[in-house]
Amino acid sequence: MTFLTGANELMRTCLLPLGITLALMGLTHAFQPWSEHWLIFYRPELPAQVWRFLTASLCHTNTNHLLVNSLGLVIIWLLFKRHFNWLNLTSLLILTSLAVGLTLWLFDPDVVWYVGLSGTLHGLFCYGACKDVECKIRFGWLLCIGVAIKLALEQWGPPQQAMAEMIDANVLVNAHLYGAIAGVAYYFGMRYLTGQKTKLSPD
Repeated sequence: MTFLTGANELMRTCLLPLGITLALMGLTHAFQPWSEHWLIFYRPELPAQVWRFLTASLCHTNTNHLLVNSLGLVIIWLLFKRHFNWLNLTSLLILTSLAVGLTLWLFDPDVVWYVGLSGTLHGLFCYGACKDVECKIRFGWLLCIGVAIKLALEQWGPPQQAMAEMIDANVLVNAHLYGAIAGVAYYFGMRYLTGQKTKLSPD
């Protein structure tokens, strides 16, 4: 019974999908260049090798890139863990990663290759911020406004040179935008499926 209780608690707190994601990110990094050859978003191999739309989010350009995204995932989980369970966290990770890959393939024909979890992280953050607003949690609207400003600056502001140097690659800001849109779409989609009102109120 103690084992079952512990397993249920592990699932309830989403540590299982969180740990699996971090472990897979570490493994794909450890097994380069194999993962680079088979798992990254690489346009000439798409859409035939359809798994790349998902697995590209698990791959990273270097150790700094991996550590930044791993830390970001843990921070977002800590910030919004009251809104996550094992099922919706797993669904968000998979569906948002797929959405980022598919939208890059559809709308950004100049993008030949892409790796990283940052687009997915923006989706998780936006979902959590929307849930904060729904639950009338203090600063929920500020988080929504803050991420909107960040996305706008990325689209129309100066290049993110410091981050580009850290990850040894250009920062693909459209992936952040697509991930954020996917996170918001997931939020409203789940509200629709559960029959809840979709209007957000700051009251």
